Order: sequence, then structure tokens, then C-alpha cells
Amino acid sequence: MPKLSDKRIFTEQLANVSQLAIARLARYSSSSENEVKQIFLFAAKRFCGIRFEQGPFNARWQFGDASIQFNRGSQMIGEIPLAEQSRRAA
Repeated sequence: MPKLSDKRIFTEQLANVSQLAIARLARYSSSSENEVKQIFLFAAKRFCGIRFEQGPFNARWQFGDASIQFNRGSQMIGEIPLAEQSRRAA
């Protein structure tokens, strides 16, 4: 079982990923952030990532990935490296 501090770090990372992905997808699709759908991904009853969708645009982040990838349909249109975001916040 993860330590409490590990859960806090994971929760903060998940919130950061959600905030970045939703803002970027809303900008790509020229829509409100409230319209972006979040779909939590599970494998064998364990959380493994999040998929975000708005119209033809989508983003995906899997637990352990160093970046969020953005697509229009199946074509990649952008990426946000998470380590770079952490350095900017510091």
C-alpha cells in the first residue's frame, strides 16, 4: 500500500494533468472547459490513466507518463511535458 505522502503526490499530479489537459482541449476546440469530458481508465480494477474528449479533439495521460498527448482524431497535434510544467511551477 502506498504511503500517505505518495497518495498526496499522486492526487496533486492528477489534478495538474486534468487542469492542463482540459484548458488545452477547450482552447483547441474553442469551447468551454465545462464541456470537456473526463474518462477515467482502469485495468484490472486499478486506475491507469485519464482520457479527455471534446468534439474531434482528445488527450490521453497514463499513470507514469511524462507527458500528455493531444490528438485530433488519430493525428497527434501537441504534447505537454509534465516535468517541464513542474519546473515552471517551482
